[in-house]
Amino acid sequence: MSDFESIHNYYERAVFEEVLAQAAKRRVEARLLADIACVALNQLPPRYIRHDVDFNFYLTAAERQHNAQLVRDAVSYAFDFVVARTRMRLPRNGPQTATLTRVARRLVARGRAGG
Repeated sequence: MSDFESIHNYYERAVFEEVLAQAAKRRVEARLLADIACVALNQLPPRYIRHDVDFNFYLTAAERQHNAQLVRDAVSYAFDFVVARTRMRLPRNGPQTATLTRVARRLVARGRAGG
């Protein structure tokens, strides 16, 4: 019998770390961080592995840099997307009324279009 608990998506840990790093620089509610991580992970290709060390051993330095950039870009997009969607859901007549910017509308449209 195989040890299935050791299988995980390579990008999960990197995305979680990047979400926390970017959250320290952005003003975002902590309750949104899991949603941001989910959106970011869905922007990345699945890479299921058993051991991070084994996977990293076979990557070149350029591939590691490329993967790190993919993670940064996916997390950055996810922050913008989730924040824009959250602002759309705020009550329009309450004290927290938010104005949806042109950039936020474009991000939401891009998310619906799948890319």
